[in-house]
Amino acid sequence: ISTQILALQPHNPIALFYLGSASEIQGNSVKAAQHYQSASLTFPHNSDFFECAVRTIAPENLKDFLAQYQERKAGIAGFPNKPAIELVDNPAGKMFVPLYPDDDVISQAIRSGAIFDINIIQCAAENVRSGSTVIDVGANFGQMSLLFARMVGPEGQVVSVEADNYVHHILSENVRVNGLQNVRTICNAAHQEEGLTVFFPDQDFVRFKTFGSYGIDPNAKLGREVKTITIDSLDIQTPVSFMKVDVQGCDLFAMVGAKETIRRHQMPIIFEYEEQFQKEFNTTLQDYVDFVAAIGYKFVKTVDGINYLIAPK
Repeated sequence: ISTQILALQPHNPIALFYLGSASEIQGNSVKAAQHYQSASLTFPHNSDFFECAVRTIAPENLKDFLAQYQERKAGIAGFPNKPAIELVDNPAGKMFVPLYPDDDVISQAIRSGAIFDINIIQCAAENVRSGSTVIDVGANFGQMSLLFARMVGPEGQVVSVEADNYVHHILSENVRVNGLQNVRTICNAAHQEEGLTVFFPDQDFVRFKTFGSYGIDPNAKLGREVKTITIDSLDIQTPVSFMKVDVQGCDLFAMVGAKETIRRHQMPIIFEYEEQFQKEFNTTLQDYVDFVAAIGYKFVKTVDGINYLIAPK
């Protein structure tokens, strides 16, 4: 079974550790070392994986392993329970993505050289003005933010908000590795009220297989603490030409917290609405419809079935 898991998820730590142990029992130290090494490089803060790797790797290969291990560990120095990240090439730029889970669809798209949610990018390109500001709420690993940065050019700016501190770390690394000076990253949860403490879950990848599918849990009392901000509290003075909101059920609250920014800049907005999250946030589609009407906007079109472009009437 572990071999079958590994065929589909080559960085699965449980399968790697099990197969490493089985190989060691069978006396196959070479195969054991390969499995332990892969587990340790995927989760470099795990001391058990590391000790097993060091014990089984041939002495002549140890130096190369330790160099790669230290690099992987340094890349996530502040995140001892998270997977390592690796640098890949993508049309958006050089991008770090997590090594695990292997079936994270956003990571897969980036690795394959694709643009995830390409239709949203095309929608943005029709509206973003050079030299303006774009607000990216729920920026994930930053592929959209990197592309927005190109659209606005060096005289414009992108404000990228991401609540998950590990994902925000990857976002920030992707901004850094591309040398972008026009992207500002913010590690907070966009909400209708500033200064609240909310909780972000540690992804178990049971409910969803993708980092970006998890958001703040409005009913949680435990988890990673995140402070809320409002988009209005950012007091963006430069002209805003576009805002994207995708925060897993909290989109309405993020937009309510941007009402003054919307009033001032009258930018098109694309937000996501997924019915599966609404019970958690005690919201309905009618609440979104009422909000759009209240700010003097209209629905322009639907993108990929769950994203709604709105603009001033």
